[in-house]
Amino acid sequence: MKRALIAVLALSFLVGILNFCAYAAMNYIGEPRARAIAFEHARVSDSEVTILKCKRYEKNGLALYDIEFRTDNAKLDYEIDAFSGEVIGRHYKALQRLHNKNFARISGYDKRISETDAKAAAMKHAGISEASLREYEIELDERRGRLVYEIEFEMENGWDYEYEIDALTGDVLRYKYDD
Repeated sequence: MKRALIAVLALSFLVGILNFCAYAAMNYIGEPRARAIAFEHARVSDSEVTILKCKRYEKNGLALYDIEFRTDNAKLDYEIDAFSGEVIGRHYKALQRLHNKNFARISGYDKRISETDAKAAAMKHAGISEASLREYEIELDERRGRLVYEIEFEMENGWDYEYEIDALTGDVLRYKYDD
């Protein structure tokens, strides 16, 4: 009798937890709404941003969305409450833009390849597809008087790649990867 009572109580508890989890999952605001909240808070529109990461996760018992995106002059990282949509945290990093670094003085600046072509060259070299990317970041920089694209990929399978692509030729100058 005692065992049966314990089994019934345990089963009731388990059913209650499962119902709560199902209810909670149905009430998440969703990634599109979380992105919209972050963009509104940052005062930017969809067309002004490149999404680097958008995922839901748990931190200290809170369900949150981590929204990372880049604009022309900044990289932003928002934490949004997955239930209420409240902005929990924000990190802002100003990006040094081309005019700040005066890349125009470098020979061939106006003949550089596009970010899209640099990304394609790195992906081809790594043997990966766009569909397998979780997030990526591209930045034009100068190394020893040479324009280079620094590219970082994070893959769905957990692998990370870092590439340096010559911005004038599209050649792979340096790369590394790890899991």
